[in-house]
Amino acid sequence: MSPRKVRGEYRVEQLRVSLVRERAVGTPERKCGCSENSALLLHALLDDSPVERIYVLLLDGRNNVLAVEQIGQGGLHGCAIAARDVFRSAIVVGASAIVLGHNHPSGDPMPSQEDITLTTAVCAAGKVVGIPIADHVVVSPNGRHASMLLLGLIP
Repeated sequence: MSPRKVRGEYRVEQLRVSLVRERAVGTPERKCGCSENSALLLHALLDDSPVERIYVLLLDGRNNVLAVEQIGQGGLHGCAIAARDVFRSAIVVGASAIVLGHNHPSGDPMPSQEDITLTTAVCAAGKVVGIPIADHVVVSPNGRHASMLLLGLIP
């Protein structure tokens, strides 16, 4: 989408950004003020996924979940995303903070080095845009989870 020249002047598209509601997901807790509550919601979203998927939980100022968005899906060996993918919907809805979450279909919820590197980069970007990362929770199909906040991996 680049400007085009019409009768001697450039025409630039005017856009409007909007969100589309896809579906609702049930969760026993509205707040994501702790890793257990975040994990409950992420298990509801991810337990049956055979591939890695990454979600962002959008939080208001009281840690209530405003919405969730899947921002990436990988193959059997991971999923790559950029910081812009993480913050796009957070900026549009006016989120006060976010929780990242993804699954490890292998069954081991411990964060990989790639997970740690991604989280560090996203935390730095969050400082720039003014939306902090409250946690990054990794869930596995066996009901276990790991919180990068509790592991001391969130700066």
